[in-house]
Amino acid sequence: MVEVLVAMVVLSFGLLGAAALQGRGLQSSHDAYLFSQASALAYEMAERIRVNRTQNYSSAFGAVPGVQNCNGANCNPTSIAAYDLYEWKQLAVKARLPDADAAVATVAGPPRVVTIRLRWRGRGPGTCDANGNSGTEYSCLTLTIQP
Repeated sequence: MVEVLVAMVVLSFGLLGAAALQGRGLQSSHDAYLFSQASALAYEMAERIRVNRTQNYSSAFGAVPGVQNCNGANCNPTSIAAYDLYEWKQLAVKARLPDADAAVATVAGPPRVVTIRLRWRGRGPGTCDANGNSGTEYSCLTLTIQP
């Protein structure tokens, strides 16, 4: 009888460990999904910048003011850049990542360098703070390109 009781205790500890491992695996899978979404969004903005490469896409973290809708409209390259940034930040980033924001920084002069930064709140510990600097409140992705 004692042997059966000891076997049940050992088995229950094993099952508890397996359940904890399953929960941690789900959390890691969700964080990997969010990172892949952020990566796709960063590359999407990189392609928008490459298409309209003469314009400055710089934007800090925070909301972008409303702009002219350039879908089907006759817009100049500056308006297209402003609309690209607005559409990307407001519609794509906020819809696909929890508590997300993005920033784009441009360094002029040969070669021109553009840095795209996304931050979002994941389930696990993060790699940056609300401003995209080192910290653990948010997760961040940085993509640097030369358009």
